[in-house]
Amino acid sequence: MRRFYLHARHNGVFYAELVDPRTGRKPASRSTGTKSRDEALRIVTALKDRGLINSAAVKAGKGAVNLTEFFKAFWDYTVSPYIREKLAHGQSIGKRHCYESMSRFNRYWGPAFKGRNLDSITRQDLKDFSLDLAEKKLSPASINKITTALSWAYREGKITVDPTGGLVNFSGGAKKRGVLIPPR
Repeated sequence: MRRFYLHARHNGVFYAELVDPRTGRKPASRSTGTKSRDEALRIVTALKDRGLINSAAVKAGKGAVNLTEFFKAFWDYTVSPYIREKLAHGQSIGKRHCYESMSRFNRYWGPAFKGRNLDSITRQDLKDFSLDLAEKKLSPASINKITTALSWAYREGKITVDPTGGLVNFSGGAKKRGVLIPPR
């Protein structure tokens, strides 16, 4: 049995529920005093360190959707609310861009975040991931695009914490394309 539950209320503040191991009852929830899931989980770590809990569970919310499923819908040109919104506002986004973005997800995101939910991605995860992509010599523009879907999810209320906030963009020009020379 879980001895601790963590959930966000309508105001975005995370609350903790301790479970009495003998009775299984949950006394009143206690505020963690933060809207940041990461900071609330640091409280969980402190409780574990003091031996007050063994494990914790986060109640499912809007962001408790599989990351792969979220990205498939996000970059699907025919059903994506993000794309529909851009087109409705007169902005351009092409099918090729969506295809390449989903390919980038399948190649880099998928393996790195396999089995994770949308709301489980933290700023530190993104920071480590983007640095890993930079080491793989991915272009700065491609690395910077990793935040598009997550920042949109935050703006639309799909997740309560913005994991993209405060991330520093990578700089540098696009790779220079040379002139093709026929073989001699």
